[in-house]
Parts: sequence; structure tokens; C-alpha cells
Amino acid sequence: MRLLFAVLLIAATVSGQTTCPECPEPGSNSCLLWPEACEQCYEDCVSDVPPPRRMSPTGPSRQPGVDYVLPKSIGIHSLNYKSNEFQSWSDNSIIIHDDGFTTQELWIDIPPYCAGHWEQPFPSNLWVQDEYGCDFEWIVKHGPSRILFLRIGVVSWMVNEGQGCYIMDKAPLGFIVNRLYDMAWYRDITVILTPWEQDWYAQGCPATDGFTPEKYLQRLDWLISFESERQRQVEQSRAAKMKQYPGARLQVLHAMVVNKFPGYNIKDKYVGLPTLSEKIGEMTANPLLHEPDLVGISYWKRGFDPVPALDYVKESTKYPKHRLFIAEFGARGDEQPQRYLDYIPVFKEWGMRTILIWVHKDYWNHGGNYTITPAGLDALRELDNDFRRD
Repeated sequence: MRLLFAVLLIAATVSGQTTCPECPEPGSNSCLLWPEACEQCYEDCVSDVPPPRRMSPTGPSRQPGVDYVLPKSIGIHSLNYKSNEFQSWSDNSIIIHDDGFTTQELWIDIPPYCAGHWEQPFPSNLWVQDEYGCDFEWIVKHGPSRILFLRIGVVSWMVNEGQGCYIMDKAPLGFIVNRLYDMAWYRDITVILTPWEQDWYAQGCPATDGFTPEKYLQRLDWLISFESERQRQVEQSRAAKMKQYPGARLQVLHAMVVNKFPGYNIKDKYVGLPTLSEKIGEMTANPLLHEPDLVGISYWKRGFDPVPALDYVKESTKYPKHRLFIAEFGARGDEQPQRYLDYIPVFKEWGMRTILIWVHKDYWNHGGNYTITPAGLDALRELDNDFRRD
């Protein structure tokens, strides 16, 4: 394997620079601590399966054999945080299913279990290898969820202005896609690899970076290049695994998530600068970039009709409605169930197919406890049943 790694590394290097930007640098701590994952990354990177590219001038491209239409459903976020209340993800998955929901999102990067630390990125590829004992294999091979969102790609803490920063997890998505297909290619489930609210990334670390329009635009451009490469890896690995497993029923998709639109989360100094939604729209017209399979929308605004925001994201990204989803929507305990009853039918009427609700258990209690209450659960269950019957 070490000889193979050396050959692959030579093949993947030009003028001393790696051409596998998703992989950790040779000799880095990641490669020293996790050599097998490092080797696998370079092996995937220089695979002889070409990354498929299908351009459409009016919207996102399509890969043959991939189903981009998510089933109609309401899903529940599952968050594990405090050690004295920790439950395994398999336990949470069963509880959420028993509550009547077949769509679930797992937030991977929550310490002290199944993750790293807030202060530094951690490799999600270790999570999918069960290095942290997080029941990943059981959830993928036997879990009751039909639609499974895996939140990967970011560690973040209090990213609003002047507080903390947004750190990207650069674990190779190709490795994760390969692992998913090898474990459960025969299962009729959909797995979506999704990050958190990515418009925050362009703010950088306000407390240390400061703000200039130039820095903001540079971070946006970097994010687009970074996510294009992640999508390329997903397409390449997916094509290879669909060829390896001709009868595969598993669907693995990759998403980006936006959270800024006119009238929401855009402070004065950002007015006139592009949002991530607009930059994703540019991806669909650039044959050198790989736009994500799906785009998620984090919508938390109160007291306003959400339709203009949804229309803005659709028009800016150039994505059809069936390739958009609500990545986060929630309500404080004192707002439940009315906030669900007010907004979810609007999302549904607009054409949104999948809506993810924050949260099964709120361990943070920032600005109010968002744990789904019994009354909220009853309302969500009824809304989900109506949603799926339509």
C-alpha cells in the first residue's frame, strides 16, 4: 500500500503542487495520523473514471442515473452535544422514526462525541469509518430513515459579526461517497451530504480578519471553487460506484446551503455585494465548475412572508424547485405549534418538497429553547402525513 501511495502521489503531483485539493497535504498531521484515509483519498483522486460533466445553460446539470427529486417529507434534526445526555445516533434515529418521521438529519460535528473540536477542522472521513463509535454503519445499513441528511463540512461557533469564525472541514467527499456505496448500495435510501449555512463563511472571522469588500469576495470565490471540487469528487465517485454496482438503489447527493437573501442576514456593509445564491447561479453557466446537486435554504425570519425569499433563491441559483429544500426551520417552545402551522403550508404550497425542522433536542438554548414540544410534534406529524399524501 505504501508503494501504491507513492505512485499515486507522484501521479497526482505537478511541479510540487498536489492536484488533489480535497486530500490532506503529504506529510501533514492528517496523513501521519490517518495514513489509510490519506492513501485512499489519493487513490480516489487519480481514479481513471472521468468526472461526468453535463452542461445546461439555464440551470444545474444532471448526471445519468441520479434521482434529484426528494420525496415529500418533513425531517427532524438530531443533535448530540452534552455528555450527560448523550444518546447514540442509532437510538435517536429509532426515536425519530417511532415518532412518525422517515427523514432525519444528523449533525456530525458536535463534540465531545463523534467529532473533533470547535477550534479546528476534523476529518469527516473518520466519522464514516466509525472511528468515534457513532453507529454510522448501523444507521446507513439498517437505520429506519429513508432520507438521511449528513451535515458535514463545517465546524462553527457563534459566527455572527464579531464572534468566532467559520472553519471548513476538508475531508475528501469522494472517500465518503465510496464508503456509503460499499456499505449500502442495495438500500433504497437517499443520503444527502450537506454543510451548514455557508453564507456565513464569506464573513470569515470578523474578530480577527476585519472586513473589506475585497476579502468578502475572495472568500466567496474560494468557497465556490472548494465546493465545485467537492461536487466533482461526488460525481466521479458516484459514477464509479454506479458502474461497480449496476443495480444500486442508493442515491448519494451533495448540497450547498444558503442563508442570506434581501431583508434577512444582510447587514449594511454587505448591501450591493453578491450573496452565495448569486454565486451558485454563476456556477451553472460555467463549464469549468461543478454546481451542487441540491441547494438548501436556512429560513428563520419571523413575521414575514417567506415566498419572496424562496423566489429570490430560485431565481438567483437558477435551480428548479425540486432541487431546493429547507435546510433549517424551527420554533421556540412558546411559538409551537403555531409557527409550524403558519409557515410549513406556505413552504409546501410554494413547491418545497423537503423541510428539515430544528431540533429533536436543543442542548444550546441560544435565544430560546428550540426542542420540539409534544404539541409541536403532534402538529409536525400531521403536517408530514398531509404532505406525503398529496
